[in-house]
Amino acid sequence: PHQTPGMSSFPPCSQEDRAMATVAVLRDKVAQLQTVNHQLQSENAKLGQAAAAVAQQEQLAAENRALRDDNAFKSADVAQLKEKVAAAARKEAQLAREAAELRRRLEEATRAALPAE
Repeated sequence: PHQTPGMSSFPPCSQEDRAMATVAVLRDKVAQLQTVNHQLQSENAKLGQAAAAVAQQEQLAAENRALRDDNAFKSADVAQLKEKVAAAARKEAQLAREAAELRRRLEEATRAALPAE
């Protein structure tokens, strides 16, 4: 068997020794892969949580947009109602002036119709 200078001589490995060494290497690889698999499962769980948080944020944003749109419509309705109230107040003031004018005319007509004392 080939021997490098300075190395002690090892007896040649038996087929059983090589098989046991291969099994040990494969067990080590399995352990490494299980560790990697566990890390990937953990990362996958984190990504799932992040995706759920993003979906929830998107839903909240959609609800917020709907509320803003609804608020805009209600603001427009409020503005219309305020204009109607202002118009009604103007009409009420006009009617009060007309009523006062009619009372004044009625008083004049009544005085004119009464015999002078």
